[in-house]
Amino acid sequence: MREERMASLIMASLLVIAMIYFVVNPPQAGSITLPIIRFLAALCGALSAFLFLGSLDVETHLPKVIIKGSGAFAVFIVIFFLFLHDIPLSPVIPKTKDQQINEIANRIFHKRNPQLHGREIQAHETNLKVEWNQIRRCDAVVDYIFYQRNPSMQGIEIGENQTDLRNEWLSIRDTVSGCS
Repeated sequence: MREERMASLIMASLLVIAMIYFVVNPPQAGSITLPIIRFLAALCGALSAFLFLGSLDVETHLPKVIIKGSGAFAVFIVIFFLFLHDIPLSPVIPKTKDQQINEIANRIFHKRNPQLHGREIQAHETNLKVEWNQIRRCDAVVDYIFYQRNPSMQGIEIGENQTDLRNEWLSIRDTVSGCS
C-alpha cells in the first residue's frame, strides 16, 4: 500500500513537471508531438489517481450530452480535454516559396498604394499590374531572401541607423535578376 502511494506521488510529480515544461516550451504547431503528450499526460494522471486512494467524480451536462467519470477515468478525461484546446483540428500546411513571395509582394504593393485599401487589381488596371509584377520580380524576392537570412527581423522594417542590414539588403538586391 505504501509503495502504491509512493508510485502515485512520483507519477503525479512527473505529470506536474511535464505540464510546466510544455507550458514554458510548447511543441511546434502542427506537430504530432502534442496529441501524444496529451494522451501520455492523461494516462499518467489516471494511473496516479488509480494508485492513490480516494476518488474524484467529474460530471458535466451539455445539451443532449452527459459525461460522467470517477476515479482514474475522471482524471484521464479531465487531463485529456485540458490539452485539447491547443491542438490544431487540421494539419498546418506550410506555404510554398512562391506563395510567401506573393504575400510579400502584396504587402509591399499595398503599402505603396494605400488608396486601394487592400483590394485586388482589376483587369483594366494595367499600370498597377506592371507595378505589382516589378515588385514581385525584385523587392519581394529580395525581402524573402533577406528575412530567410535574418528571421529575427521578420515583419520589421530596417531602421535608418541599421546600415549593416541595409547594406545586406542592397547586396542581395544587386544579385537578384530583374532588379536594375
